[in-house]
Amino acid sequence: MNKFYAIVIALFARTSVITIMFLLTVVITNKLNKSEAGVFLYCLAIITFMSVFFRFGFDNVIIKEFSGKSILTKTIRRAKVLNSSAALSIFLLIVSLLVLSVLWFPLPVKKDLIFISLIISFLLSMSVIIGTLFQARNNIITATFLNGFLPNFLFIVFLLVFPSLDAFGSLKLYLLASSIAVVISFILYFSKFELFGIEYVSFIGHKKSVKTAFYLWQVALSQQLIIWSGQLISGFYLANQDLALIAVCQRISLLISFVLVAVNFVLSPIYASYFNNDETAKALMLYKRSVIFLGLAGIPIFLSVFFLFDYYKTFFGETLEDSNSKLILLILCCGQIINLVTGSVGYILSLSGNEKKLRNALFITVFASLPVYMVLIPIYGIYGSALSTALAIALQNILSVFFLRYSFNK
Repeated sequence: MNKFYAIVIALFARTSVITIMFLLTVVITNKLNKSEAGVFLYCLAIITFMSVFFRFGFDNVIIKEFSGKSILTKTIRRAKVLNSSAALSIFLLIVSLLVLSVLWFPLPVKKDLIFISLIISFLLSMSVIIGTLFQARNNIITATFLNGFLPNFLFIVFLLVFPSLDAFGSLKLYLLASSIAVVISFILYFSKFELFGIEYVSFIGHKKSVKTAFYLWQVALSQQLIIWSGQLISGFYLANQDLALIAVCQRISLLISFVLVAVNFVLSPIYASYFNNDETAKALMLYKRSVIFLGLAGIPIFLSVFFLFDYYKTFFGETLEDSNSKLILLILCCGQIINLVTGSVGYILSLSGNEKKLRNALFITVFASLPVYMVLIPIYGIYGSALSTALAIALQNILSVFFLRYSFNK
């Protein structure tokens, strides 16, 4: 019964985040012209990827180490994980800014826009780290509030208050919203946890935790590359208007997998608890049941996205007026359907000590997909971007299921 209520709460919490992200895209495409919307949504893809880059896998290790018996074990060393992650994130931010400053080749957007995007990514990464600490303690509402709802809600409010913005002005408002969100995150953190007394896993002094974080970081970066490489590479070949179209279609297609996001959000600590207590059979049984639930829940969402396309496109101004936008959306949705029906396969591999196998599956996908992107996008344009993205997502999940069956002989 507790698990049922936890899933209901998680669905509600994550649905609120998906709704906010959907509204953000709606507001941007209505407040900005198609070209400026394309620039901003391209920067948003950079922000999403770099936020994962700056976290260095700490968020995933917090879930892995704080759930189940590891919370109660006296051998857990005390350290300040927030300080450690902040220090490393600042270092990665400085390196990223230095690399940006010395780039000599033309970029899809101006360097000033990328500079602001990197700062936003850093701020959001800190909010996610703090939110993950709450998630590991099963405080799902606070975790969701910090991980995605608060900064995007504030940003939407600012967008509605300040009219006639361009992409640069919108990014500055996003920077303001992210700054406020991270301040609130720290306030909640210090009000909930003691400044020096809380239990932490020592990421700096504990080699095993650092190694695990590094593996999970590679996994997370590979996953982000698979999702966003189509947009990021398209920026070098497509017009800003086409970037807006592919970005909006991809965000609509992500609605299909919102149930998976919600289920993963609540089940990841449960999976970690089972594996930490050597209850592998229970974890695998829970995974199988969740796959059935996800399949049943995803079908009506897919059908609604497809058959109600004319209704959806009215939300996005002129962005989806292209006659072939429905075909592009359908291609992207096919990749998300495969993502949905394979369930929490990535979490099972990473939380069961099979991080290397998950990493290998993702590495294979990334290196196999990059040539596909480089061939299809220049030749077929926006269609090549959509097709290569869908193929990459499908390949990632199929390989992950293969490694799962190999690891557990299932």
